[in-house]
Amino acid sequence: MRKELYDICYEVLSHYLSFPDVADTLKSINDGTMYLSNYPTDNFSFQFKKGDIITFIQKARIDNIIYQYHENHNVFVPLPQRKRLDHDTRDELHFQLEIAVSLLKLKGIYQVVKHLYPEVDDNALSGELLESDRKVFDRYGLR
Repeated sequence: MRKELYDICYEVLSHYLSFPDVADTLKSINDGTMYLSNYPTDNFSFQFKKGDIITFIQKARIDNIIYQYHENHNVFVPLPQRKRLDHDTRDELHFQLEIAVSLLKLKGIYQVVKHLYPEVDDNALSGELLESDRKVFDRYGLR
């Protein structure tokens, strides 16, 4: 169900590119998707690209209110145990990259909702997006 939610997020975001912050987030999502599509399948290629992937993940976490909310609140969203990204194996880093792209999609939806409904509480919206399903799109009239 979550993958379907993230796919819908991407589709919704493409309708709100007139908001510069949403357009920037969508560009980051596309960059992350490119990293996922071209993810190294052997250890040599992985070692060569590992630094770029880590940099992307770290950048995706900075100023991402959804990621920050998850880190500061007790929200049941399964994320791997915290350790330094440079210590991750190829599979662990791939999983971290998938999470970074998913959280960027939620960040984009957060940005759209805040443009349309600026009075919505930041923490409430962040929690709702992390815990929600497709109903969040209906609640805020996003299609």
